[in-house]
Amino acid sequence: LSQLGRCALVRLYFRKFEQIQRAQLLESQRNRQRQKHDALLHVQPSANYLIALQNEYAPRLTLGLFEHMKFRRLSLTQPMRKFCEGNQSEYCAASDLLNLAQRYTRIRMLHQHRFIEKQEVKQTLLTASFPDGAIDRLKAMDIFALPMISEREKMRRTALRLSAVE
Repeated sequence: LSQLGRCALVRLYFRKFEQIQRAQLLESQRNRQRQKHDALLHVQPSANYLIALQNEYAPRLTLGLFEHMKFRRLSLTQPMRKFCEGNQSEYCAASDLLNLAQRYTRIRMLHQHRFIEKQEVKQTLLTASFPDGAIDRLKAMDIFALPMISEREKMRRTALRLSAVE
């Protein structure tokens, strides 16, 4: 859910690009401006501009969406607000976790696309102040798919919790 604003920005960016390009193409066609029309056909959306938009506006857009959704059982708004503020001294556990997760994902993607070497990955992860054992658990986890548990496993965990309380 932390990437909700990023996804919305991508969708809005391409939709708006298409609308503007279509309007300019129609205008150049009406005005019989063939060179302008041909040039507009070759214009492509800018990846760098989209990345800059995402970096600047995605977290605040996600926060706005969270505030609008008014989650009852998920307390995501306050951690996202603290994450957007970027004040390291005021981080709560969830926003700190989000920050570490984003760092880990970036490092892993850089290594996956061979932009950094294995030694650099180790050094960067060690300086990122991950909790003990977190890196080993993240290595074993598929970060692109949510872990699902069966109904039987849920019942077993609930029974264990209840027996621990008694």
